Amino acid sequence: MEQTVITTWTIGNYMSLSPLGWRNFIQDLKDKKIIDDRNDPNRVKILNRELEQYSATLYYSSRNCFLEFRSKKYYTMFVVKYGGNL
Repeated sequence: MEQTVITTWTIGNYMSLSPLGWRNFIQDLKDKKIIDDRNDPNRVKILNRELEQYSATLYYSSRNCFLEFRSKKYYTMFVVKYGGNL
């Protein structure tokens, strides 16, 4: 059964244009040495693996990047931990 998308964030081409929660999430992964600043071809796979715990998926469409959340509970947990709007 496919889950309904609760909310979608547009991720900017520059970190400064991205939502606060996304910037904090990325910084947390850098601090934990899960990702770094290099262009890793597996970066989206790594990010999606980390986002699974929040029932979220990162994807590209028409040269834009989006983050979809499919659970209000896990979206709330993400926002509480990393920041953003409920």
